[in-house]
Amino acid sequence: MASEAEPARWAGTLELLACDIAARPAGAPGVDDVAPHITGFRRESGALVVRYAPAGTGVFQAFVEAERSCCSGLGWFIEDDGGPQLRIVAEPAQLDAFEQLLSAPR
Repeated sequence: MASEAEPARWAGTLELLACDIAARPAGAPGVDDVAPHITGFRRESGALVVRYAPAGTGVFQAFVEAERSCCSGLGWFIEDDGGPQLRIVAEPAQLDAFEQLLSAPR
């Protein structure tokens, strides 16, 4: 969820998300890498759906693989439902945190 360049900025959020940042592969894309590709969000029961531009597919796939390592308690699903999207399945407070992280100004 956070790269090595982002540690202090997301400290409280990492705790809420129960992320083991040490389990995250070094050099994996982080929030700042996927954010430019996001085209929108929608909330569903128990999920945050993040739509992104097709050009971002590779970075989103690498991001999800890294997130599955460090935030394994959340569900991470790449889908194509009329366009590429990431479905994050988690508790409401965790989804709120992820939406805030992914939509924060850069």
